[in-house]
Amino acid sequence: MKSTVVCDAGPINALGGSGHIELLRHLFDHVIVPHEVSEEIMAWGEQAMGARAFQQATWLDILPTPTAGVETLLLTLDSGEASVIATASKINNVTVLIDEFAGRRVASNVYTLKVAGTGRVLLEAKRRNLISKVRPALDEMRANGYWMTDKVVAAILTEATE
Repeated sequence: MKSTVVCDAGPINALGGSGHIELLRHLFDHVIVPHEVSEEIMAWGEQAMGARAFQQATWLDILPTPTAGVETLLLTLDSGEASVIATASKINNVTVLIDEFAGRRVASNVYTLKVAGTGRVLLEAKRRNLISKVRPALDEMRANGYWMTDKVVAAILTEATE
């Protein structure tokens, strides 16, 4: 997964709230968070899942969103997802980290961007021996209120052979 990643709020909160935000730094050369996503995370308040870890991750690169194309994306996506896709569409060899289905679909089908989710980050971290098991991280994310369907969790755990 070594490359540039542009992150949406959900995965940042899930990874940060479970104590795994550092995985992004180890899996990617450059970790970008659009300004709109940063504002969204901070608007939830410091006590929100992952907000403190986000603030402490000084290695995250917070960038302004390119203005071109965002208006069209906002017709179907929230401002965070739109800013992630607009930012990523201007970068070569980039992955977008989005968990929401609509954002993933637009990023991959319309913009032909490489898409990953929080589960993929955990699976890659296990493959690289950065974590020994995926299940504890998923359990912590869900305990903190991060929503994942049982089907998604089961698929991740099956791929992790757990």
